This record gives sequence, C-alpha cells and structure tokens, in this order.
Amino acid sequence: MASVDTITDYELQKECEEIAAEIFAEIFTDNDRARGMGPDDWESEMDDRAHEAADGHQFTIYTHKSLAICAHCNTDMGEEFIDDVGLPKPFTLASAASAVVYGEIRGRIMDRIRELIEDWEAPAGWYGDDEDDEETPEEAQA
Repeated sequence: MASVDTITDYELQKECEEIAAEIFAEIFTDNDRARGMGPDDWESEMDDRAHEAADGHQFTIYTHKSLAICAHCNTDMGEEFIDDVGLPKPFTLASAASAVVYGEIRGRIMDRIRELIEDWEAPAGWYGDDEDDEETPEEAQA
C-alpha cells in the first residue's frame, strides 16, 4: 500500500475489497456446514465483521490517516453515514474525520460483500441434492 499521505481512492477501494473478501471467505466457510444455506443467510454476521474491521482500521483510529483519507479520497458514503447518525460528540476535527472514514470504509466493505453474495453460485449438491448424501429414515423404509 502507498504512503498514507498519498493514498488514492483506488487504493482505499482495493483495501476495502480485500477486507470484504476475507470476511466473506472466513464467515461463509466457517458456517457453510449448514447445508442449504447461502451466504445471504450470513449477511448480518458479515455486517458485524465489517463494523469491527472499519472501527479498528488504522485509517479510522489514527487522526492523520483519517484526515489524509478525507483529503484524497471520495467520502460520499462516510458523509452519508454522518447524515444518518449525526456528528460525533464531543465534536472535534479528529472525531469528525474518524467518523467519516469509518462510515466510508464500512460502506465500501458492505457494498463488496453484497456483490460477493449476489455473485455466489451454489456448488453441486449444496442444497441436499447430492447423490452421496445419506438416506433419511423415511427414504430407507420406502
């Protein structure tokens, strides 16, 4: 990643996409044993992880990095976040920049997660139509 003083919107987007891919893979892989469930069944859990990732991200917690993001990147989603939740209290430039960057990062992560969910295709046998599945007791008696 480039120096935070020169970060571009493209670099911020790539960072958020990588985080989203990690969240999607970790949560869905950990929970995919529930046959018949797709990644959309885990969107709430993925949203929780997006919150954690954005809240603890270096761009959110370090003021100079938050300010650099605000100066060099599109922050429309972060500004919408502030419109929705209000300004941080106590209000300072640092708290405002951090809140905008949190909203921006979380928004970008969740946008990418939603794209991954939409693009996901169930593998053969995912919904219980696999020939190797064991018979139910009812099927065995038939």
